[in-house]
Amino acid sequence: MLFRSDIWNLYGFLSAQGFVQPTNAQSADYETTTHDHTILVTTGSTDRTITLTSDAKTGQIYVIKKVDDGYGQVIIDADIGTIDGANTITLNAMYASRILQFDGLNWHVLAAENDFIYWHGVTTNDSATEIYFKGIAGLRYSLEPNTTSYLSLSIVARANSTNKSKVWDIKAVVCRDGANNSSVVGTPSYTVVAQSDSSGGTQNWSAVLTIHDGTDTVRITVVGQASTDIIWLATT
Repeated sequence: MLFRSDIWNLYGFLSAQGFVQPTNAQSADYETTTHDHTILVTTGSTDRTITLTSDAKTGQIYVIKKVDDGYGQVIIDADIGTIDGANTITLNAMYASRILQFDGLNWHVLAAENDFIYWHGVTTNDSATEIYFKGIAGLRYSLEPNTTSYLSLSIVARANSTNKSKVWDIKAVVCRDGANNSSVVGTPSYTVVAQSDSSGGTQNWSAVLTIHDGTDTVRITVVGQASTDIIWLATT
């Protein structure tokens, strides 16, 4: 049997170094080809769309990964069919990735290195303040179309100057339809896990989760304490 390193097939090729797959670095919108396998996307501050080509062969596999910490998203769009029932899926965080395979009609997610989803911010007074996704001002976590998601968040707040803290668990169900209408289903559950003060102080610190329908994003608004620097971190 003859193996030639210049003959490509769906799975890659054999070389002296072993089994090899091609990589393709992209920093702009891009449509895949049938010769692609791994696509490494740098977004910077701009959303980048990777379109899964309509020329894909049955069994075609792509690995798509976001490789920078810019707040632009990687939007994976199916030129034909759907991706696990959705028209698009989104990678938000550095090193988030998806492995996808085409069955001739639709795309299937075979594996996912999930985004580390977090919000971070600092308050210096007792005014309501939004903390942002990944701690980047103005960046908010977007809901994918035609999805219902169960969010289980832990929020930790700490004032270093007083060594006081407060921790919440928040549970909520959120949804977005295909027409870009988003909402919270029912009433979120808020549980104070622990706090430093039994009256005043941390008793007045608060956190609220909402959905902004106009942008289909999750927002977390917090209230701290007058003349006190408080660090906030929310994680899923």
